[in-house]
Amino acid sequence: MECNWNEWERCILLNGIHIDRPKGCCHPRYPNMIYPLDYGYVLGTLGGDGQEVDIFVGTEGKGLSAILLTHDKLKGEDEIKLLWNLSTQEIAIANQFLNGGSMTSRIVWRPQSAPDRPESMDPTGANEPAPRV
Repeated sequence: MECNWNEWERCILLNGIHIDRPKGCCHPRYPNMIYPLDYGYVLGTLGGDGQEVDIFVGTEGKGLSAILLTHDKLKGEDEIKLLWNLSTQEIAIANQFLNGGSMTSRIVWRPQSAPDRPESMDPTGANEPAPRV
């Protein structure tokens, strides 16, 4: 899986994130499914399911260090979930959360050799086109 890590990180910084399911919140259709981390989407993006690209947000301040490749057997959909500012433990928690029932998930780590990340930017800045998955 090839991922343009810097482009996604830049998109997150420029477009911003909307958290619609905070940590501890239950899924709107599956009340027994409790989110272990903040979960939302990157504004101005379009994912494989026709909705905004999903993102888990953690507490580490590490930027984009991994993504999850997910497959929903019932819907027949493949998606990515961006992992923003997550610790290694939080990444494992997100992956475990999405592996069950009709869902499977696999971690793709950002390569150590990835070029430098963009400097921090104001997420309320210019709204440039977002990368498409």
